Order: sequence, then structure tokens, then C-alpha cells
Amino acid sequence: MQVTTAIEYLQSLKAKGRGNESCHVVLWPEEHKARRERKEMSRFAIETDSHEAYMALNEAKDFVIKHCGNKAVAITMLIWAWRQLDGPTLDKLMAAGEAEG
Repeated sequence: MQVTTAIEYLQSLKAKGRGNESCHVVLWPEEHKARRERKEMSRFAIETDSHEAYMALNEAKDFVIKHCGNKAVAITMLIWAWRQLDGPTLDKLMAAGEAEG
């Protein structure tokens, strides 16, 4: 959302009588840069090309978290699993048609 759009949105809330509510305004590029400099990144996002890919990735993530029973352990396991996918392994999987997009 651009600043102009945000201003219009906030003005519409004010016109609806919500002008005294608390809100948090952030300029994402500046916030992201500041977090990286402070090494406070804690969100990981992958933009997918389709809803189906999003759902499959999300289901796989949820399965690992549920199976491990602990989100921190699940994240460690996901990192470990992804690191096992070196170049030659990925090449074999793609050649076998396992990674169709």
C-alpha cells in the first residue's frame, strides 16, 4: 500500500468515528532495513506462483510442526532437510520429474 492510499484509508476510518483508535504505521522498506541491521529478522516468506503450490507448501510446513510438536524443533528440522538438497541431488530430482512446477 502506498502512503497516499494509507492516508486515504486512515481518513476513512476517522470519518467513521474511529479516529481515536490506536494504530501502528510502518514504512516497510525502512523497517525491513532496520531489522536486518539489528539482525532481528524472524519472518520467512516465499511467494508462490499458484494457490496450489502455496497450499502444498503450507501443508508440508504444518505437518512438520505438528509432527515435531515444537515449532523451534520443526524449524531446525526444516532447515536441516533443505540443506540436504545440494545441487546434484536437486538435479537428480528434477531429471526424474519429481519437481514439476
